Amino acid sequence: MGDATMVVETAAKVAGAATTALDFFDSIYERVERVRARRLSARNYLRAYYFEVVNNLELLAVVNAKRLSTLPVNSPVFRGLIDRVETQVGATIVFSDEIDPASELFALLGKKGRMENKRRMLDTFQKGVDARYAGKVLYENVLQAISFTVVKTEILRRLSRFSDGELDCLNQILLERRVTNIRERFSMIKSKLDELEGIREISR
Repeated sequence: MGDATMVVETAAKVAGAATTALDFFDSIYERVERVRARRLSARNYLRAYYFEVVNNLELLAVVNAKRLSTLPVNSPVFRGLIDRVETQVGATIVFSDEIDPASELFALLGKKGRMENKRRMLDTFQKGVDARYAGKVLYENVLQAISFTVVKTEILRRLSRFSDGELDCLNQILLERRVTNIRERFSMIKSKLDELEGIREISR
């Protein structure tokens, strides 16, 4: 009887995890489709993403990252902050399979950008897992950085809705580090966008 109960509980957890994952991607795809439905030109697509990045940087620039180290991820304060970080246009780029190889956007995605690791807060991706980066300068291409900002922001959004009991089962969530990594990627992406004709004229 005990074994049967355990099997049922395990199956329920697996089904629940699968449903949560589907809900996660459904929410992203809904936002992607809203952008696609606007049928923006390639140039306006880049401009839309530029303003998404700039708005996120303006928001994160006024956040006292050190204060985040004292907040639980599911606090109303942090939930309100992370819900204001926009990833709609960035997600559309990550999930797009129709980018013209001759376009400015396609060329942009392969460009490598530079991030200074002055506070030793940067993370990178090695052997399938996140790892702390020990070097002074981290280079990533723009597509990697966009993917990072979309995935990491969406994960923090999900975690911000966990109950206290659910959070008790998780490892420590280093909010200061996580938000710093997202902000540094946005900053690097903006620097590469600023180099593009059509963006240079509106860059700030």
